[in-house]
Amino acid sequence: MTHSKPTIQRIEMKFQLDADMSAQVKDWARDHLGVDENCNAAESDSYDIRTLYLDTPELDLFHRTRVIGLAKHRIRRYGNEQTLWVETKRKKKQIVRKNRTAVFESDLLARLSAPEFASPKAIDLQNANGPLSNVTRPKPTSEPRGTLASNSMEALTNTAQVFSEETAADPWCGDWFLKRIAERRLQPAVQIGYRRFARTSMLNGENLRLTIDSHMSTGPVDDWKVSTGGARQDLAIGEHEILELKFNNQMPALFKKLLRTFPIPATGFSKFRSGIVCRSLHQSETLTNEPLASGRPLANKGRMANA
Repeated sequence: MTHSKPTIQRIEMKFQLDADMSAQVKDWARDHLGVDENCNAAESDSYDIRTLYLDTPELDLFHRTRVIGLAKHRIRRYGNEQTLWVETKRKKKQIVRKNRTAVFESDLLARLSAPEFASPKAIDLQNANGPLSNVTRPKPTSEPRGTLASNSMEALTNTAQVFSEETAADPWCGDWFLKRIAERRLQPAVQIGYRRFARTSMLNGENLRLTIDSHMSTGPVDDWKVSTGGARQDLAIGEHEILELKFNNQMPALFKKLLRTFPIPATGFSKFRSGIVCRSLHQSETLTNEPLASGRPLANKGRMANA
């Protein structure tokens, strides 16, 4: 596989849909946009995605402490492919910047079995860095945005040095991602699955992409493994669907036409944050044996959280 580390930068806007509105927008997209090469026509122009999101044992990313910066680190599988994508994603306002590399699953898991990536313990979603009910109250920090706290870096120096020495003689296309994991003490936090409808076109030299994510669920973490499908333990994340409009510069006239045609509310929905909240609520219900309003088994309503 390539040793390159492609960078994607574009504007992404999110909107919330119910099932009826989603069906209408999909029909509109089929009329106005071309076929996405990743989709299967037999699957209604859609494909399945499973993503393993990483965080520190203290859930610094979830709590927005800025100790490890604000970039999301994740490992993604499309359908049943044996190729995985290791990615970082940063978002400022509506501008998204991604670094991603395709790797063979066997290569990645072999490297993650090294001592510096010892089998992670399940993150305690109840007690990690404070209760999850305080999702709108990130722990304050004096560290600059997007940097690692100095005390964290000091504690991680030895791990990073060992990693650098071991990989220098045998470079691998995903080394950049593993280095970031080691530096930030990242480990699997939550697994998210969903079905993605996609249409795309090139207009005036610019790539336009429309996606709608549905059947969103959160599954249990199984070490560094990314599952190939839904599991019995999966929990539904609400009944809504998420429309994303993706483009490079100013909003294209075609997307403006879409938003004039349909009354679609904007949203700051985050799959990662919603998945963490959903599984935390489920753990609370399991421990107390008391029913909760969210975090129900798949096909029931879950809780939303914003990015």
